[in-house]
Amino acid sequence: MSHAEASTSHKLVGLDAANPLAFLAALGTLRLLDHAARDSVGTPRLRWTEAANGWQPVLTLENRLAPPEIAELLRQSLATDFDGETGPEYCYGEVIKTEPGSFRDTAQAVLEQSHPDFRHAADFLASFASDAVEKEANRKRTGVVQETTLSFANGQGGQCLLKHYRTMALELVEEQIQRALFEPWRYIDDRPTFRWDPHDQRLYARQARSPQSETSRTVRGANALAFWGMGVLTAVPQSNNTLRTMGFARLSDGNGRQRDHLTWPVWEAPVTLDVVRGLLAHPQLVDDPPDRPELRAIGCPAVFRSQKVIDDKGNAYFSPARSV
Repeated sequence: MSHAEASTSHKLVGLDAANPLAFLAALGTLRLLDHAARDSVGTPRLRWTEAANGWQPVLTLENRLAPPEIAELLRQSLATDFDGETGPEYCYGEVIKTEPGSFRDTAQAVLEQSHPDFRHAADFLASFASDAVEKEANRKRTGVVQETTLSFANGQGGQCLLKHYRTMALELVEEQIQRALFEPWRYIDDRPTFRWDPHDQRLYARQARSPQSETSRTVRGANALAFWGMGVLTAVPQSNNTLRTMGFARLSDGNGRQRDHLTWPVWEAPVTLDVVRGLLAHPQLVDDPPDRPELRAIGCPAVFRSQKVIDDKGNAYFSPARSV
């Protein structure tokens, strides 16, 4: 049987490119399969196709697997890092926030164990923070690292990024992943959530009481996969003690204020994770507006942008995305 005959493609109909959580979940699916399941799927590739209700990802694998098999493979891969007693190095606490020296020690230990085919923990840490950039409050350094712009669960309201991911990775079942990828989303899973779905903002905005006292639902499989997608968006130290997260830029909110915005493209050719990293780093994505002809010329027919919104309690969410 030839390679072409053995390969299989799956449209991930649950993932809408216009939803930042869904886009991150698509990245996470590609990254997780690339890291943990190459023996089972070969080198995975991802592209996007336009459907009646928007752009959806198409996952191409070198070996034939059915959707339930893919979902179970992803579930096992998520749980693998937690087989030991201590858990993975990148889940070093409840939130990313930690002292720069401690973060540096963790990164150094991870780096010593990493190599080109085993770099996922190092990539996670590189997406979380940098020991070279400290968080500031009232123009004074606070003695803890500045976390990625994508960290919306920094302890406010009981939302803790690393703690919640640990819970998801250990408790997730195959059905939740299959529903997240291969079915239109139904919000039937219990929290926690990372607040990367604009649905979370609308949900919280309607609540008269504290979110902890209300019952809310999410798509847990998408959140767990999106955590792996976050690991693609490296956070890089800049001058003046600032941290720049790939894909983010300070842009006008339309009311004369500069706010953080995440911008991402879709692409039509099936490409590997390394190519995706290059596309996401394209400088036109953070321009306002992006140079659409240039992006179309490299195979990116659509670009989406979502604003990071902070409510009056300090909780962060994504606004509904718009095409730019």
